[in-house]
Amino acid sequence: MINLDDANSFEKVLEFQLNEAFTYSSTASGHTDDPEKRERIRAAAQLCLPPIHIDPNRYEWWAFRIKVNRCGQGQFDIDNVPKNFIDAFCGERIQKDGSQHATLALFQDDTIDHVKYLEVYGDRVANRADERTQVEIFGKLPDVS
Repeated sequence: MINLDDANSFEKVLEFQLNEAFTYSSTASGHTDDPEKRERIRAAAQLCLPPIHIDPNRYEWWAFRIKVNRCGQGQFDIDNVPKNFIDAFCGERIQKDGSQHATLALFQDDTIDHVKYLEVYGDRVANRADERTQVEIFGKLPDVS
């Protein structure tokens, strides 16, 4: 298993929280379509950008760690959580969405050539106020051997 907290191998590029929990292509009442979800993700991430510009070329590939807290007892497929979060930082998807957050394009597409590692986990929470998705994005540093 990869250790994303190994500072010799990975650099945490971005960390943010969204005060909601949703999945890709959710059709539940009150949920919007995926481009709108991606834009909400980008808006939340934009607020937490580091003061310096992120240089995507500095990294060999990308990794995501996502923790989701979901309220209620309805079906919630955790395997459908990462899709919108990965696509939110994909250059091709940002362009297709007509996003105002073009600076968040960390990689060109969402293939295994760019995003190689995911950690996704979650819990049920009792109160809607505790529902959230925490996202950490890591860049794989080049080996210095």
